[in-house]
Amino acid sequence: MTVKKTIALIGTVRGGGESHVDILRKEYRLLRVTEDDNQSTYISNPILQDEIQSGVEIIDCAKEACWEADIIALFSPEHIKRGLIQQVKEFATQKTVIAFNEIHDKAAFISNGHSTLQQLLPHSKVFWVAMDTLTKEAAIEGNEGAVPIVENITKLLGYYPVVLERNPKDN
Repeated sequence: MTVKKTIALIGTVRGGGESHVDILRKEYRLLRVTEDDNQSTYISNPILQDEIQSGVEIIDCAKEACWEADIIALFSPEHIKRGLIQQVKEFATQKTVIAFNEIHDKAAFISNGHSTLQQLLPHSKVFWVAMDTLTKEAAIEGNEGAVPIVENITKLLGYYPVVLERNPKDN
């Protein structure tokens, strides 16, 4: 029996976030972290009914979730407080950190988000994923080492992954 990898989910998942959770929990153990109590109450009610079977846990402490997780997924990272990123920095060392952004136009993809996040988490394998909700393509920018993991998660979410080439000096 293989052990499921664990993903810490941080941030607000737009566009039917519960479906992302439902999809991911089939292949991963999920630790759902929320920044406020209202969102925690909202997301926990339907999930906690079958928590044991689904593997989803609601955790209020981002540090604890990131310490336990193999992968850290940031949804809508532009809305996540920089202080929260600083709090989890020491627990994200050598871990894959994926920032998911939903966009509605390829021109809206801003790749400087990857370098900013990489600067905040210099010892992590950081990926920036722009999910185009119209074409269902996902542009992936990041460190080469964990590309298959990021591609798999992107496919599970229903997007076609397109890995962007990086300049070797950016790694």
